[in-house]
Amino acid sequence: MDGCRIGLVCVCLCLLSGCLPGERGNTVPNDVATNDGASLSDDTATPVSDTLARQNQADSAPAIAPDSVAMPVGCTRDVDCDVLVIGTCSTASCDQTSGLCQVEPDAEGQACSVLDPCVVNAICQSGQCKGELRTCDDNNECTDDGCLAFQGCVYKAVVKPCDDEDPCTLADACTATSCKGIAKQCTDPLPCRIASCNPKTGQCVNDQFALADVSCDDDDSCTKADKCDGQGTCTGDKVEPVDCDDSNPCTVDQCNTMAGGCIHVQVAGVGTCEDGDLCTVDACKAGKCVSVAKDCDDNNLCTNDACSVVAGQAICDNVALSDVDCTAGQPCADQAICLAGSCTITKAKVCEDNNPCTENGCESNAGGCVATPIDGQCNDGDGCTIKDTCKGAKCVGISQKCDDGNPCTVDLCDPLSAKCSYSNQIEGSVCGQSKVCKSGVCEASP
Repeated sequence: MDGCRIGLVCVCLCLLSGCLPGERGNTVPNDVATNDGASLSDDTATPVSDTLARQNQADSAPAIAPDSVAMPVGCTRDVDCDVLVIGTCSTASCDQTSGLCQVEPDAEGQACSVLDPCVVNAICQSGQCKGELRTCDDNNECTDDGCLAFQGCVYKAVVKPCDDEDPCTLADACTATSCKGIAKQCTDPLPCRIASCNPKTGQCVNDQFALADVSCDDDDSCTKADKCDGQGTCTGDKVEPVDCDDSNPCTVDQCNTMAGGCIHVQVAGVGTCEDGDLCTVDACKAGKCVSVAKDCDDNNLCTNDACSVVAGQAICDNVALSDVDCTAGQPCADQAICLAGSCTITKAKVCEDNNPCTENGCESNAGGCVATPIDGQCNDGDGCTIKDTCKGAKCVGISQKCDDGNPCTVDLCDPLSAKCSYSNQIEGSVCGQSKVCKSGVCEASP
C-alpha cells in the first residue's frame, strides 16, 4: 500500500511543479532525497513498505526525521507541503522565509489511523503508526471468526455439534450460524396428564391436566365413553349387559374386566329360545337355538300326522288313511292294512320256537311272539341221558353212568347209540400207590 502512496507523491510533485509559485531564489536540486531514501523526481524509486505486522502490533509508514526538504518551487503555505507527509504520524509545514517544507514526526502516543480494518488502538511510536490486531469474536460457536484486510471481521458459518443451552433439545448442531436442537419428545404415561419437558432440568414431567371432556382410556374394558374430568383422572360409564348383546338368545351377555371385555355364556334348556314357528319346539344347545318339529305322532300308522297353526295355536291334525300297509305297527301280524284309520290284520303271525318245554303265542303288548315255559317229560335228544324233563323252558336229563370200576380204562357214552365204550388208559398211567396201568390192567410198578 505504501508503494502506492509514494507513487501518489510523485504524481502530486509533478503536478505541483506547474502550479506552485515561482522560485524565490532558493533553488532546490531535483534529486533531493526524502527521509525514506527515495528520490521524489525518480519514477523508479523503491516503494515504501506498507506491510502491517500481524503479531502484537501493526506499523504505519516509516518515521520522518525533522528535515528540511526543498520543493521544486518554493512553498508559500503549509498545504503546499502535504504531499511530503508519509503515514499519519508526521506533519509538514512551510518555512515561508526559505520556501522550504519542514517534516516533523507527531508526538509519541498520539492516536493515529491505518487503512487496515484489522488493526485497532493505533498510536504513533517513533514516527510510525502502530496498533493491535483486532479480535473478531461474535460469541457464536457456530461461526469461524477471522479478520481480512480491507474487509474487516468475517464470521463464516460452520457445521458441527454445539450446545444451544436448552436441556429440552437433543442432537444440537450448527445450522446457518445458529445452534439448534431437536425438541425432546415427552410421552404421556398417564391418561389425562400432559407431558412436557422441564426447561431447567430437561426431565419429562406430567404436572399438567388435560381439559375436561377430552377423550381418554381408563384401561378398563368394562367402561365406555371415557373422558378426562379436568383434574387428571380418566373415568367412563359402566358397560351394561345390553351393550354386550350378541343377538343370540342362547347366551347370557355381560362385561368382565378380567376377561378383557364382553363375554357370552352359553345357556341350555327348552324354552330358552324361540324361532317364531309355533309348530316347533325350540331349545338352546351348545350356544345355538335348535328347533325340533312339534310331536303330533298318535302312534297310529293309519293316520297322517301334521301340525298346523289355527288362531295362534299349534294344532295336531291326524288324518285317517286307507289301503296303506301297516304291518310294521302290528307285531302279531305277518300282514296288515289300514282301513279308515284302523290297522286290520289280514294274516296273523305264526309263533313256533320248536321247544317242547314252551307254549308259543303272540301278544301285541309284548311286542310279538311269546314263549311260556311248561313242565312235563321231554326228550333232550341225548342218548346218554335218562329221565328227561322240562325245567325253566329247557329239557334236562340225567347223565347215564358208564363206569366199569377199572381205573385203567376210559369210560365214555355215545350220545347217538346210547351205548357205553371202554378204552385202555395210556400205558404207564398211575392207577394207585406204586401201581401203573398195563394193557388196561392196574399192576404193581416194576
